Amino acid sequence: MVLPITNWVMDQWQKRSFLYWGLMPLAWVYSALVSLRRFAFNKKWLSSTSLPVPVIVVGNIFVGGTGKTPVVMALIKDLIALGKKPGLVSRGYGADMPKYGPAKVGRTSDTQPTLDSHQFGDEPALIALTTGIPIAVHPIRSLAAESLLQAYPKIDILICDDGLQHLALRRNVEIVVQDERVYGNGLTFPAGPLREPTGRLKHVDAVLTRRSILSANPHSDHAFKSKAPYLTQFAVSISHFQNFSQPSQTYTPNDFIEMVTSHTSQKVCALAAIGFPDRFFLELQNLGLKLSQSIAMPDHAVANASDFHSIRADKIIITSKDAIKLKQVDDQRIWVAHTQLTWLDPNFSKWVLTQCS
Repeated sequence: MVLPITNWVMDQWQKRSFLYWGLMPLAWVYSALVSLRRFAFNKKWLSSTSLPVPVIVVGNIFVGGTGKTPVVMALIKDLIALGKKPGLVSRGYGADMPKYGPAKVGRTSDTQPTLDSHQFGDEPALIALTTGIPIAVHPIRSLAAESLLQAYPKIDILICDDGLQHLALRRNVEIVVQDERVYGNGLTFPAGPLREPTGRLKHVDAVLTRRSILSANPHSDHAFKSKAPYLTQFAVSISHFQNFSQPSQTYTPNDFIEMVTSHTSQKVCALAAIGFPDRFFLELQNLGLKLSQSIAMPDHAVANASDFHSIRADKIIITSKDAIKLKQVDDQRIWVAHTQLTWLDPNFSKWVLTQCS
């Protein structure tokens, strides 16, 4: 499945096209409403919830995949190494979650090695699997946080995943994650890709920019023009490939490439239902894989057995975010590309912790 309309809109948002000029008045109205809402919270005209533990918010102002989930997982692992007991709260996008129902709380265990992505959302389920920490999901983040602290009172610090715009939850640290697209044409919805005006970056604590493997963006020189106290970069790379049906089969990138290329007739397909699938496809190609087919599905979409049966390939490579959603699929052609994050500044997580004291 390709996403011609989505790709076209994203392309328009990266330049000042007719879409930019035609929808600019609506973007001004949207920006004014967003700014007014933030002003109301600052003036305490709208109430917000304060928690007994520090809250770190990791989010973005650019719609789509910028690398937020890898940042959250890396930060959690660092905080654990620093002696903290973190918990995660998230909206749980895509989860079967009534807005006015109770929050869903859980963690992985020996008897429950993974959380149901249908109940918790794919990204929270992946974070729980990778880090082992307790999580809670609900559209109202403050409700999720209170439920999580009640269920796990030993938690001493909270990570709020994708909660930058959820101002009803007070926070100690705000971290914005961006990539080489920075803020596109600089406009908010619907004329641009931004959830908030660029002036929002003046009020956050840190801006993390993902190092790009894509072609240079004409706006990339803006990446470090924020007035945030902390500016740094990070890189995400594929660490290993793991067979989905037989997890004991694990290969380093070099060994996997050698295995695939040793059979010149093998066809390799890549499938991704993430925010920016083209980046994933390019990462695989940069490793030396020749893709016979690239299948981009909408972000958070769930591939099923029939989707894989229709693919004519010897190897099918998916992301770890896609793997967490697979149910009742037993196809030895499927390989999961796991990633690892590297901080440009290895002391970043320590700096975050100092801001919470």
